[in-house]
Amino acid sequence: MMRFILITLFLFEFSIAQINWSNVYGDTHMDEGWFISKTDDGGYILSGMEFYTAVIKKIDSSGNLIWSKTYDNPTETDGYPGDDVIKSVRQTSDGGYIATGYFENENSWSRVSWIFKTDELGDIVWSQTYKKNNATDTWAEDVIETDDGGFILTGNQKNDGNKAHAMLRKYSTDGEVVWHKTYTRSAYNEGLSLIETIDNSIVFVGFSGTSHGDYKHFIVKTDSEGNSLFKKRFGTNTQQSLNSVVEAPDGGYVATGYCNNYNDFYIVKFDTEGTMLWEHCVPANADDFYGWDHGNHIINAQSGGYYVVGTSDTHPQSNGGSDIYLLKIDEDGDTLWTDFIGGIADDEGQALVENEDGNLIIVGTTWSYTTYPDNNYDSGVYVFSYTPDQSLSTDKPKLIPSNFYLGSAYPNPFNPQTKIKYSVPRESRVDLYIHDISGKRIKTLFIGQRSSGSHIVSWDGKNNVGKPVSAGLYFYTLDTPSNRQTKKLMLIK
Repeated sequence: MMRFILITLFLFEFSIAQINWSNVYGDTHMDEGWFISKTDDGGYILSGMEFYTAVIKKIDSSGNLIWSKTYDNPTETDGYPGDDVIKSVRQTSDGGYIATGYFENENSWSRVSWIFKTDELGDIVWSQTYKKNNATDTWAEDVIETDDGGFILTGNQKNDGNKAHAMLRKYSTDGEVVWHKTYTRSAYNEGLSLIETIDNSIVFVGFSGTSHGDYKHFIVKTDSEGNSLFKKRFGTNTQQSLNSVVEAPDGGYVATGYCNNYNDFYIVKFDTEGTMLWEHCVPANADDFYGWDHGNHIINAQSGGYYVVGTSDTHPQSNGGSDIYLLKIDEDGDTLWTDFIGGIADDEGQALVENEDGNLIIVGTTWSYTTYPDNNYDSGVYVFSYTPDQSLSTDKPKLIPSNFYLGSAYPNPFNPQTKIKYSVPRESRVDLYIHDISGKRIKTLFIGQRSSGSHIVSWDGKNNVGKPVSAGLYFYTLDTPSNRQTKKLMLIK
């Protein structure tokens, strides 16, 4: 039986806006929500993962589950499954759905791009996969239906080793490949979000750099056949990416992502020729320089301006872990208000839509509102209806965390560096360290007195004498006089 949890309003620890309804879906303890879009009947379609298996869920306007379908990896037999994820799903003009993402090949663990069309009940009409020759990985991130009834996806196509190209791939109504194009200006590129513009061009955004980082953000515009009209790459000497793009009412393009080495929300506007008009690198907490703040999805607001949803682990009122971060910006990108939604563990906001009543329906993943919120592997698909409170202020009083909390390392797996957040409810002696599976201490990250609040440390994969350690599984432990917590992390090379 599917585990279904109705979250009542008082569980939202610090959001002061109105939560109309909220649900957690999942029965596998490893469920993730990645995308949401509106359907013609006033409901919504969600996509994500359910214990390594791709899943699509249809809900009504009040969040009640109508149906849920899982989709098997076409290459899977009886072996241990890899991650199979639907990153994007949208209703099509015939009332069915188009979905895209990737599955991990059971034999090689490499990723394979996957697109499929379903009927109105979620049953597959056609399904296609794509992987170039012996490419290490190829995956899809977003898909749209075009005005001619076809479909275009964007993602990543690895050609050899660590080199990869951002791609667009066009399919006909019946699932036949119409054309395939790649776009690159550096060693590693990935398309993350795309739109069809009012003039039937295609605009997509993502990041460009090397496989080990040094990411800059890019925007590409093509004609309806995928021929490049412009390719623009921007960025400083910090990591930057664009995760989502919309067409502005004036015909330009507004996108969101991250900047400042993953630390801050990033919002940028381009004109129709790809010239940057303005950009804002927005910290969720101006007093916390090192954090993990990502803008994951942006939409046009009915009232003007834009709504952006993402994830932040720097919120001063958080009880521990990351929180869903929501903000409203005006036409110039200036922040009008912000809000945070979250509980005692990690919560991530991935996508949102606005309904006719002006309410926002937000989907993501929660570790706070599940059966075992203290279990790092007990996550659920999290969806809720939110009424914006126009009195929300960007300046909120700082609150002390209510308990000790050791957050998830990010990124994980990692190379060359990962960040670890922990919360201390009162001044206390803290010992935070890395150790191997035998318990041998590898690296002391911090030892001594720590003031109350949330703190972040980094580990660069080196031991206490400054030498790089071998790739593999490690553990990090937060040890205090009254509390001890341990989590896993993986160093890859």
